[in-house]
Amino acid sequence: MRAAMDRVKAWNTRLTARALDGLEAIGGITVYGPRDPARRTALVAFTWPAATR
Repeated sequence: MRAAMDRVKAWNTRLTARALDGLEAIGGITVYGPRDPARRTALVAFTWPAATR
């Protein structure tokens, strides 16, 4: 069971890294929280001022 949970955690970390990379590639977005995906959950909080214009 432990190995399965380790695989889920690793997958979650890779997806979080991909989300962070993608969001940071968009101009004007501010991502909040640690940049290291291993230090966060899958939740990524951000603001995009261009979306409110």
